[in-house]
Amino acid sequence: CEKGWIQYGPRDCLKNVTKDCTNCHKHAHCLKGLVDNVYNCTCNLGYKGDGVKQCEDIDECKLGTHNCHKLATCVNEQPLFSCHCQEPHTGDGRNICELPDMCTTKYNDC
Repeated sequence: CEKGWIQYGPRDCLKNVTKDCTNCHKHAHCLKGLVDNVYNCTCNLGYKGDGVKQCEDIDECKLGTHNCHKLATCVNEQPLFSCHCQEPHTGDGRNICELPDMCTTKYNDC
């Protein structure tokens, strides 16, 4: 089998598998296979790679795959991302970003 693959049976090779869970990347989890005690390393949520040698952070902000509100800024974090409403808007950054009551804020335009 090629490097990164493990022999499985007389003619088959499997990728992203290991003989035990100790070979998985630190940002991966290990799943035991159904046959022959073969283990599969899969990168955790928010990471991509082969699960054994590489699991790199996915930048959802750069890729545009985030779900931030249109008036929010996406901030890449490991492993996922966060959304922050742009000043002076307030809210959760994903569903709501609205102007606060200006009479009760530091802007106090009343």
